[in-house]
Amino acid sequence: MDSTVPDITGAATDAADFFIGVGSDFFAFIVVAALVAAYAFYFGRDRLIPLIGGLFAAIPLYTYFPFFDAIGSNPYLHFGVFFIFIAIGTIAFLGLASWIPSSGTGFIKVLGLSVVTAGMFLAVGLHLLPLAEIYAISEPTRALFADGYLFYWLLAGVGGVFFLGR
Repeated sequence: MDSTVPDITGAATDAADFFIGVGSDFFAFIVVAALVAAYAFYFGRDRLIPLIGGLFAAIPLYTYFPFFDAIGSNPYLHFGVFFIFIAIGTIAFLGLASWIPSSGTGFIKVLGLSVVTAGMFLAVGLHLLPLAEIYAISEPTRALFADGYLFYWLLAGVGGVFFLGR
């Protein structure tokens, strides 16, 4: 018989270090996904599709907003304008919520749509908005939303609505 005792504390410490490292590397992504999930659970799961539609509508509205000279270069004002466009788009797309059965969207689908929406928001934030001036994004998160990936995150939003929004 082998009388060696396994090193459980070393394995637990390694696992905890791994999860703390991943959590700190992707903190912004985790927080935004949690906020979107909280929005879905508070206002109802059928409100995620209009939110994603509002996010899509806010992108060209923000990109071609002609009054940036008047508001200056304050990044908080730029985010405020973007969030106003998201709110207007969400309100405009609330009619879509009647097409989605409220009982048909499960917990896993809400989490999937939350992750996709968070990814879309962070990709737009890094590529179009002055997010780097407000929050220091970690290198792994920057790699996840690197140049050229904006298209794929927007495509993930469309795919998430198509596959998870039913």
